[in-house]
Amino acid sequence: MQQKVFTETLAACLTRHYGGKIPSFATIARDFALHSPPGLPPISVETPRKWMRGQSLPSLERLQTLAHWLGPEILESLNGDFLYTLNSKSNDGSGSDAAITDVSNLLEQLSAEELESIKQLLQHLVNGRTKRANGKA
Repeated sequence: MQQKVFTETLAACLTRHYGGKIPSFATIARDFALHSPPGLPPISVETPRKWMRGQSLPSLERLQTLAHWLGPEILESLNGDFLYTLNSKSNDGSGSDAAITDVSNLLEQLSAEELESIKQLLQHLVNGRTKRANGKA
């Protein structure tokens, strides 16, 4: 279900961003790289193809890039439970102090708009955790 909602939202965001039509997968991959933070590996042409066909979902890092590039509605299309699951897969719990320091250093480099996107992502994560803790998952 999350893949379908994400795919529909991504299509709408791309259509809006590119003036009424969805660009080629090569264009999406190229433009994604232009909006990616330093250190995030580029995506192949296959990656947006899989996203648009509902065959895969982006990682948290790539989801944040999509939100910064195309707008926060990408995050809003995914519920907190899903985002929490993504976060759990990318965090094994070790080195949390170092991770907090790394995140703090990265946050200092972001614009106000980028910080707002991060805030929204974090709120979705917290909401998903709260729902699970209350037995509403």
